[in-house]
Amino acid sequence: MAQQAYPLPPVAPANITRLEYFLDEDPGVGKGKQVVLAPSPSLSSFSFDADITGLPNGFHRLYVRVLDANGHWSLTSEVYFDNVVITAYPVAPAPAVNIVQAEYFIDNDPGEGKGQPIPVLPGTNLNNQPFAGSLSGLATGVHRLYVRSQDASGQWSLTNFAQFDNSASVPYPTAPPAAPDIGEIEYYIDTDPGLGNGIPVTFTGGLDITNLTIDIPLNTVAPGAHTIYFRSRQNPWSLSAYADFIYASPLTVTWLYVRGSMDNGKTVLSWATASEQNTNNFIVEYSTNGTQFNAIGEVAAAGNSSSSKTYSWVHEAPGRGFLFYRIRQVDIDGQFTYSKIIQLFNGAQLKTTVIGPNPVQHTIHIVEPEPVLVKKIELFDVSGRRVLSKRLEMISKNYSLELGKIATGTYLLTIHYQHKTQTFRIVRQ
Repeated sequence: MAQQAYPLPPVAPANITRLEYFLDEDPGVGKGKQVVLAPSPSLSSFSFDADITGLPNGFHRLYVRVLDANGHWSLTSEVYFDNVVITAYPVAPAPAVNIVQAEYFIDNDPGEGKGQPIPVLPGTNLNNQPFAGSLSGLATGVHRLYVRSQDASGQWSLTNFAQFDNSASVPYPTAPPAAPDIGEIEYYIDTDPGLGNGIPVTFTGGLDITNLTIDIPLNTVAPGAHTIYFRSRQNPWSLSAYADFIYASPLTVTWLYVRGSMDNGKTVLSWATASEQNTNNFIVEYSTNGTQFNAIGEVAAAGNSSSSKTYSWVHEAPGRGFLFYRIRQVDIDGQFTYSKIIQLFNGAQLKTTVIGPNPVQHTIHIVEPEPVLVKKIELFDVSGRRVLSKRLEMISKNYSLELGKIATGTYLLTIHYQHKTQTFRIVRQ
């Protein structure tokens, strides 16, 4: 094939002689708004101002095309834009003028400068200047307190107000008289014989009997689990303090202590004996309600010992909430006795409210995941009758309710928070 001829060099581009633009709708070639320009083969660095007078706010399109010296029009280029009104920067305000006086009024405006004066220290800010407003003669109910101020130039501020209720305003109570000495102490076991009918305790009267020690005969008490109660009279009688105990025949084990603690989510139990006779082993028992126990571990006993022995056992994965443990000591002949019950609380990663023990004998404890405002606690029987109420108005994670002398049975415990309530079913033993 014959070699093709070299192409002719390109013709130099013609000068651009005309530019026009339009917005949104094309009026036709040559009918747009013209822009004055110097003829040039390139407009790469050319700029112009487009007239958008009367254009509504919102999104629009700007179209541009050019004409060269040969009468050829270019393709139409476009750009998308948003026509918004940009407000001018505000003028810097004048320096603030000192506030020189303030006044307040309640409910009805007496007119500027005619309210009750408020002592103020001149300054541009009164945020930290409290005052005491007089409520003398004000009717009980809901009212509005209004406050306004005036600066050194004579300008009054806007009037601020706050609504309040003075129906709960009562005088502070007078201080109670000095407490008399504790004059009587009595105790009883298991059954309350009535105020003043318990077994009297001989002691020296005073305001503080913390270190009082007494001997209590148990010759009429049957072997088994019991509860001893104490109360004192300081006009009137105090609440009854109590302690659980187990009375039995002489034991083959003399307990020194039984202790428990939580350590990184595990329960660590430890106990010690002063002496042992024919002991076989110790059975660790566990409960979540303090009533029904299950054996979960075993530790060998010393057998016979006249010196103190210490033991320990770790519960690797206890549940959350209230936990109860006791040690069952088993003799070689199969006889056994129980230690006291250890009550612990595992609050690791607690996410909901926990109450316990349940069933409960004397005091129900309530634990929250985080500190929360509790307004009051109420207890209702199954018929809906309120039998107990305690107002708290406190922020805490832990609080409790003494059940007093309410009868055994099933109850509904309702907790009133600031914005919600919770109800739990409990059993009083």
